[in-house]
Amino acid sequence: MTQETKKTVCMFCSMGCGLLVSTERGNPIEIEYDIGNPINKGSVCARGNYMFELLGHPSRLEWPRIRTDEGLARTGFEDAIKFIAGELREIKKKHGGDSIGIIMEPNSLNEEIFLGYHLAKEALKTKNFAPAFTPEDRSMLMAQDELILKGEKEASVDDVTKSDSLFIVGDIVTKAPCLSKEINKVKYGGKGNKVIVVDPKKSHTSWFATSHLQVSPGEEAMVLAGAIKALLDSKGKKATALGRKFKGFDLKKISERTGVSKSEIVRAAHDFDASKKGTIVVCSNFAKTQDAGLIIKLAKILCSVAKGDKRVLSFYSGGNSLGSYLTLSALTGGKTYPDHMEILEAARKGKVKALVTFGVDISRHVPSEVFSEIREKTKLIVACDIFENFGTSVSNAVLAGASYAEKEGTVVSSGCVTQEIIPALSPYSGSVTYFEALKSILEGLGGKSVTFADAKEDVKTRLKKSKKKSKENLAPVFKALKALKAVKASDEKPFILLSDDDIVHYGEGSISEKCFWAKENSKEPYIEVSKADSSSLGIKDGDIIEVSASKESSYLKAKISDNVPCGVVSAPHNFEEARRLFDIKVDPKAHKVSLGPETVSIKPEG
Repeated sequence: MTQETKKTVCMFCSMGCGLLVSTERGNPIEIEYDIGNPINKGSVCARGNYMFELLGHPSRLEWPRIRTDEGLARTGFEDAIKFIAGELREIKKKHGGDSIGIIMEPNSLNEEIFLGYHLAKEALKTKNFAPAFTPEDRSMLMAQDELILKGEKEASVDDVTKSDSLFIVGDIVTKAPCLSKEINKVKYGGKGNKVIVVDPKKSHTSWFATSHLQVSPGEEAMVLAGAIKALLDSKGKKATALGRKFKGFDLKKISERTGVSKSEIVRAAHDFDASKKGTIVVCSNFAKTQDAGLIIKLAKILCSVAKGDKRVLSFYSGGNSLGSYLTLSALTGGKTYPDHMEILEAARKGKVKALVTFGVDISRHVPSEVFSEIREKTKLIVACDIFENFGTSVSNAVLAGASYAEKEGTVVSSGCVTQEIIPALSPYSGSVTYFEALKSILEGLGGKSVTFADAKEDVKTRLKKSKKKSKENLAPVFKALKALKAVKASDEKPFILLSDDDIVHYGEGSISEKCFWAKENSKEPYIEVSKADSSSLGIKDGDIIEVSASKESSYLKAKISDNVPCGVVSAPHNFEEARRLFDIKVDPKAHKVSLGPETVSIKPEG
């Protein structure tokens, strides 16, 4: 029997860990560790390991389907494409190109994003194309372009390993578990090395910290502002242009607002400044921070004020969020484009009549009543996905999508590392890659065919030409800082709710919930409550708790924990029951979506 081992890349976070997939007669038999990969050096987390389970999962879609009077019926790929193209042509003719929206998962490969945009712009003539970035991912990605300081350098995972000090915002070990090995190397790699962690919770990352700045919910940006202020004051730079902008910031007031003592902020700033090489690691966390983009900008400023080699490394929720963003920015010439939430809102209002999605379960992105309105007002919903889910079950046409290990293309991991993905095995059953599906729809509409080789070369050329120029306008940074409101509990809503990642889940959970290991270790949504708060409310571990936010309520199982302080509760956003508690705000003028910690009331069920 012939065995083959092929390389692929894990897409369950933006670290870009290499994996080896062993196959026998074209069938996957095991995941192996790619010790030669320069990023993860053979390390693989739980999510990377269960990628193997996805390849032949019983819930995978196998064949295209078209809705008939009897429901979704199996059909051939060509017939499905003919139906989809015909419906899109009719809707465009009757309502115009902008009545059609295309939404792609940010883990789509660069070449797939390229072809999706080409289909939208050239064949359908619609502006409504967007990757389904999480709000914090999009905010962080846009911030990278909005402030580019002179001399700033891109950090990589290798920079983390070589650092004498790390300044970490968020729970990066839960987001990217394989980075824990590198963090340990910093902590124990040299006398006086520092690992500073800013997080309102005790987390997997704070356990590695030499200094844990347990900040008040939503105040991470103010801690960074305080660190910048401390360095400017100590370096005698009050009279500089930057120093004058920070003149109105008082460390005592910042301490009172953030819940972190002035001495802790000053010591953290000086520890980071004193190191020869330091890296600020900013972790994308759904609804845990306020204005993730502002955090990126302040991290850049802190690096510019500190001496030595200081850099910022951003980690995103999507494995190719960075690549999708860079590819689309290159295609649009840097112009802003709609957020996918804007497209869904337009569908809710009846302005978008057709939605074509790739790897996106719409029902996970909007409240149930909004999804019902979208279904009612759209004439066509097409879903190309790996798994059966609620979104596919109500679609008019369904295409079976290939998994990441069955695709060919490029991705850009954190640190702007471009990696090639080579198919480890052929697409499962009757599934196709997003590229093949997009290409077929394009041809079905009479558009000019695009080969994969042409798309790959075009993307490579555009990304190579996309050189960043300095943008040192700091006015928006200070405007955003001044506009940042403290999250304050009230008598009616006496608790502050944070969201966090569950270490065994990925994203909104629609993929990871299918896996046996994830289901066994994190079966249902829960809410962490401190021992003191649970005692005062008469809540026991495992009790069902009613959690009421400004617009939604949910029933979650109580998990009594030392990880959250009094007055703060936390629930993993990987479950829809927790995710819906957070109010997502859409700014169509700026094409931005924002959210953060919510104030809530909690009480035992009944």
